[in-house]
Amino acid sequence: MPRKHLVDILPEAVRLELSRRVFDSNFSAYERHEAWLLDQGYRIGKSSLHRFYSAIEASEIEKRSAVLSAMVGDSRANSGMMWNLPVIVQIINPATGSVTIIPSGATSERIEAAVRGLE
Repeated sequence: MPRKHLVDILPEAVRLELSRRVFDSNFSAYERHEAWLLDQGYRIGKSSLHRFYSAIEASEIEKRSAVLSAMVGDSRANSGMMWNLPVIVQIINPATGSVTIIPSGATSERIEAAVRGLE
């Protein structure tokens, strides 16, 4: 049986607030999360936090990719139908997990610039 991670043994309220903070920071700023935990009376290092949340971040990227794949699959299946829905492009950087959302009506230059940002 694997050993419990320090984040797992935090009180539920602290763990939930920490997770909210990590999600809101797009899985970054671990030094800030470490300092916040220390203010709460818990000593968990930034490297330990990063190890714990890396698996969650990878899972989130997989979920987002699956949703996008399903959306593309649905649109291909319904290609004979006209849809009057706005088009939103969501680009996920596989290296960092950062998400770029480009709203309907964006120019092709804006979309290309966002994709080039992944290189």
